[in-house]
Amino acid sequence: MDETRTNIEGTVSRLRAPSEELRGRVASGWIDRDVSDDEREEILERVLDDIGAQLSSALDEAELEELTSDEEAIAQLAAIDAWTGLISHAVARAYAPASPWPRRPLAGWSANVTRRLQQMAQSLRKPLDYIVARLGAATYVLSVGFPSGITLSITFRPTA
Repeated sequence: MDETRTNIEGTVSRLRAPSEELRGRVASGWIDRDVSDDEREEILERVLDDIGAQLSSALDEAELEELTSDEEAIAQLAAIDAWTGLISHAVARAYAPASPWPRRPLAGWSANVTRRLQQMAQSLRKPLDYIVARLGAATYVLSVGFPSGITLSITFRPTA
């Protein structure tokens, strides 16, 4: 997908979705089933740091306040969904329930993981504000939850 559009003033950057390279790194079996829970969380923290750095860079380059059409807003929403999906995939690799639920010596997740997820969710608020305003949505909810990671829900008013 084209990541830019041209307007009268020049080129405006769109929020880019996670790269195939980053998605590959996250999916490449970075968590071995034989590692300890502490090691698993340390690996997850490094993966989330990698994702967070890439997301921050993408957000710094994007100029979402310049959205001029619903199509652009939907494309940007797709990029945000791709980021939240990638983040949630990484979290699921460490914490998602298995059948039976994994027996871990510690319940829940680490405060470091939670902090990283909260920071990434917070960074998505401003672009989501522009997108939902452009699309005429009533509201959105961006939540961090165990064991799913980050989820996004957008509510639209009924059209009459």
